[in-house]
Amino acid sequence: MPTAPKKRKHHLTASKDTLLGEIRDLNFAVVGTRLSRLARRLEGDFGGAKNLKSVSQMKEFVGKIGGLQSEQQNLRLRESTDSTFSLHG
Repeated sequence: MPTAPKKRKHHLTASKDTLLGEIRDLNFAVVGTRLSRLARRLEGDFGGAKNLKSVSQMKEFVGKIGGLQSEQQNLRLRESTDSTFSLHG
């Protein structure tokens, strides 16, 4: 009998996750707005790669990719948590 894949557990700590540090003490009604603003900024940052004209600009962008991906992963986790609370709250 096949077993269901194990769900990944995320240990939330403000020291590793700056987004959690920002939203941890906010009123829940404000969290969605903050996450939406972050999503738009990340979309703009990733979209800015299309406008790079020099090698130095490309190097600078490549240096930021790790941080942007980390922020994006944290945002996805928070959005899924937000929707879970909204559905069950």
